[in-house]
Amino acid sequence: MAVLVAALPASTTEDVLPHKIWTRDELRLIEATGVFEGTHFELIEGDLIDKKAKNWPHLLLTQFLVETFRAAFPKGRVVQESPMDVAPQDNPRNQPEPDVTVPPKLASTLAPASSTIGWST
Repeated sequence: MAVLVAALPASTTEDVLPHKIWTRDELRLIEATGVFEGTHFELIEGDLIDKKAKNWPHLLLTQFLVETFRAAFPKGRVVQESPMDVAPQDNPRNQPEPDVTVPPKLASTLAPASSTIGWST
């Protein structure tokens, strides 16, 4: 069966909405209004990213990483799913929430609790 593929018409600037660069302050206002109740956003380079529900393999891997890092670093040094600051010049339009992290200021002053981390499959 033959298929005819035609080029799509070029869009005009009137057809395209301007791209909004969001800030931390605007994200706080959005969350405070409750308009998006039940939705949680992460702010990356000014874009609002919907933090969707995680699947089972994601949860298992996150748990594995948390346990591994907690075995390697002193108590209280591993942070899970918490907003973090980035470089000062990037902070206004970024508020990442990594699943697991050891903040650099904490990590740089620490030695792992053990030089060997046991990995099992």
